[in-house]
Amino acid sequence: MAQIGMNEVENYGSGGSNFFALKNDKDVAQVRFMYDTSADLSGYALHEIEVDGKRRYVNCLRTYNEPIDNCPLCAAKSKIQVKFFVQVYDIKDQIVRVWERGRGFGQWISGLFTRYNPLVGAVIEIERNGKAGDKNTTYQPFPISVDDTKLEDLPETVNPLGSIILDKTFDELEFYVKSGFFPVEGQQRGATNTAGDTPRRRAVPAEDETPRTRRQAF
Repeated sequence: MAQIGMNEVENYGSGGSNFFALKNDKDVAQVRFMYDTSADLSGYALHEIEVDGKRRYVNCLRTYNEPIDNCPLCAAKSKIQVKFFVQVYDIKDQIVRVWERGRGFGQWISGLFTRYNPLVGAVIEIERNGKAGDKNTTYQPFPISVDDTKLEDLPETVNPLGSIILDKTFDELEFYVKSGFFPVEGQQRGATNTAGDTPRRRAVPAEDETPRTRRQAF
């Protein structure tokens, strides 16, 4: 899995009700970002594919500077996307939600990390500027208050890999490229792995640290 730091996103050319969304112009919500510092926030390099008639994200197996053949989907010319699955604590509903953001989110949140350490201690109101469906929609953060809240005081977060993002091996992705679907358990046993004996999976934590990850069932 190509998990990447905030500063690496430029190198790269479905949880239902627990997703965070502001649907209409001027909608607002107060949240806590569930991170202490920028080192805790990672992006993901992934591919979007069709599985059983639905669009799903799946892990990319290589980093941007590795050979294209390290990932069967890259070798098949499937586009790489960079996504952040941002963990926020919805203060009104008192629940952890996931805010799906694109590559520009690292720059958007960097100023908040600079001003608040730990960031989780700040209550931030987010306002949507843009009507539903407007591709030019922006989100404005407004700091409301600061206290001594810690991550340990809040519910556990969700790990996007294996839930929102399908976590597949080299062999499984190679099988998908050839067949258009994933093998059932044990179906591919004994298949040849063209990349070597061990299925490939990549992880590059932000700033060489393993990001803080706690589990929560959707």
